[in-house]
Amino acid sequence: MQDQTYKIRNAFVKEMPKLSLTHKTLEEIIRENVDKKTIIVADAYNYPKIQAVKSINVKRLIFVENTIKEEIKRIKENNEYCNVIAVGGCTALDFGRACSKADGQTYLIPSILSTSCISVNRSVLYNYNGDHEIIITPMPNRVIMAFPVLIDSTPSAVRKWSHSGFGDLFANMSATIDHLHKTNKNILMHMSGKIFDLIHSYVPECLTALEWVIKDFRTFDQKTLRRLSLFLYNAGTSVIKRGDTTLSAAGEHELYYEMMKQQKYNRSKSTHGEIVSIGTLLTAKILEREFAEGALFKKLKIAYKKLDIPTRYDELMQINIERKHILDGLFAIRDKNTFLSMFCSEELVDDCYSH
Repeated sequence: MQDQTYKIRNAFVKEMPKLSLTHKTLEEIIRENVDKKTIIVADAYNYPKIQAVKSINVKRLIFVENTIKEEIKRIKENNEYCNVIAVGGCTALDFGRACSKADGQTYLIPSILSTSCISVNRSVLYNYNGDHEIIITPMPNRVIMAFPVLIDSTPSAVRKWSHSGFGDLFANMSATIDHLHKTNKNILMHMSGKIFDLIHSYVPECLTALEWVIKDFRTFDQKTLRRLSLFLYNAGTSVIKRGDTTLSAAGEHELYYEMMKQQKYNRSKSTHGEIVSIGTLLTAKILEREFAEGALFKKLKIAYKKLDIPTRYDELMQINIERKHILDGLFAIRDKNTFLSMFCSEELVDDCYSH
């Protein structure tokens, strides 16, 4: 199969990030795109691989562990560079975008498909106290999906990180429910079985992904990785076109941030998408119990089970998430103006995850 490049245009943004699907190795991609004006940022998994590439003319190779604002500021102030190449998971990609220059080139090379952040123009940054904020960054110029990079791990790791990506992608649907309720509190009372029409009108790529998983997903092979790459890329560019994250992050992400802050999960054990999926499923359960609309909950349960995303307490325990963690997180966001915080209860959580 030949390498392919995708590009989205609309009336508001002249040039969206390009998506390149390639069978080139990480070394080949680095050699083609690096120069002495380029910094490369990489996470723990990819840093030694790039270190091993001989005789590359690069400004600096930077190890990324967390997206700490102060560290990013120091890099921007103490290094003269123009271009950025970021290699790794969402942390490395967020770090790279935050370091990017408006007049330079930024290339993102995801090594895992764990979140829907691969093509957005913003980054989640933290301070040393664990508090986070979302900053707007220059758009990445290119997202390079290299299949040799994506499958350069054990099958179980590819499965885990990729089902995390689906979990984060589906969160766009719960965020849409949140948005609909905030903008028109009566709309959910009168949807009369049209929840999927509403979701499709806002985040069609997410509903398409849900239906694809239910009907066509079999395993995390190259075909699935290709599909997931396109789903995540389209979700990211949709954020750019909308100009905000209203439809991609709501109560399910507020719950995630609180649970991460309280429990300090090992991110390789409890992934972003797995934790976010909890708030998404709870949102669908609220629709079923409070608004007599159970179709989304039923479809999410089917998709979660096919993808091996936890749907019961015992499955959550396997990734170090306890019932109390969810309840404590919900208590912490009780004053947040989200659909999840307004309607969720201990009884509802048990109804969702006890069966």
